Amino acid sequence: MTLPVIIGHSHARICHEALDPLWRPDGHTGRPTILSTLWAERPVLLLFWRHFGCSCGMDRAARLRAELDDYRAAGGQAVIIGQGEPARAARYRERQQLEVPILCDTDRASYEAFGLLQGTTAQILFDAPDPFLRCELDAGMGLSASRHGTDRALVDDPWQLPGEFVIGTDGRIRHAHRYSWCEDYPDPRVAIAVLREAAGLL
Repeated sequence: MTLPVIIGHSHARICHEALDPLWRPDGHTGRPTILSTLWAERPVLLLFWRHFGCSCGMDRAARLRAELDDYRAAGGQAVIIGQGEPARAARYRERQQLEVPILCDTDRASYEAFGLLQGTTAQILFDAPDPFLRCELDAGMGLSASRHGTDRALVDDPWQLPGEFVIGTDGRIRHAHRYSWCEDYPDPRVAIAVLREAAGLL
């Protein structure tokens, strides 16, 4: 399957034929979802998530809870794509009190399709002590052991950078925010304005 190349400027068109095979089970309902159906009726804010043990994802979840009503009032809906399988996605959704679907992309094919990259050590661990920045084995093993069995466990791909996209009902990317580092949270006012525009409210 040939995946689309998604360029960064606004109004880049998504290739529906390439995305249609990228169906993902919904971690909440268990039903399969074809990505291109998400924006068929109204604009969508599509949030590609960090791994489920990342504190950045938990911070983003808190922000999303505070922002969600504004996204809906702007005529849009929010949908998360995560790296975990459905059972973990459902558990994460419940624990983080997220009132949005979480779709499951365990092989991260949709991450690749939307041009999301692997982060460097500095982009992911920028505030960590030097042994982590140097990728010293003992530091990594100690961190993994300390988080084992907790909500902060290192799971999935800890190097995957997230991203957020507003997609109109015409299948065009109206706004793209690819994270430059793991805490590169976007200003919600941008997505709100773009959603309002895409929904015909401006």
